[in-house]
Amino acid sequence: MSVHRPLILVAGLALAALTVAVPVLAKENDAQARLDTPLSGDTPGGTMLTIGYSAWVGDGAARSPLFGSPVFVRLISPTGEAVTEFGTEGRDTPGHYVATLVSPAGGIAAVEVGMRGQRCTDGGDCRTVDEAFTRPVENALVNPAAATTATATPFAWAAALVAGVAALAVLALLVTRRHRPIGTSAGA
Repeated sequence: MSVHRPLILVAGLALAALTVAVPVLAKENDAQARLDTPLSGDTPGGTMLTIGYSAWVGDGAARSPLFGSPVFVRLISPTGEAVTEFGTEGRDTPGHYVATLVSPAGGIAAVEVGMRGQRCTDGGDCRTVDEAFTRPVENALVNPAAATTATATPFAWAAALVAGVAALAVLALLVTRRHRPIGTSAGA
């Protein structure tokens, strides 16, 4: 087996992963949510909250509710502790969910809404993932608790990793092609 085959395989897999990630990024960038009532950032930890929220895709006239989907709400404390609960969709209100959860200790610094889905590899290995929408939640907080650190969403981290692997694979291909001795065939 040629030394170049593993590099070509890595480059091909990286390109395939990037091709799959781009449509997902576009879809998640389009999803949006709005809380019925804003939450107070200084809500004491341990407080039972019932949160109503709507989720949709598109803007303006093209807006369409996300119905029949596993949509969650997540409350994040200033220290990064998160509490997540999936909502129950109203029978007569497609795209409107209600979730009951306990607020995290230290107050609420951020609110996320997102969906549960599957992330699969080319080898067929799949895992369940909860991805927050990339657009900010509308009507989310009044007096948000001060966050100690900002963190990237898991999807942003994964997209950066895929792009980095693809770039390294292309670089490796270019370097190995450049160092091939003159007069040697590609299959040797």
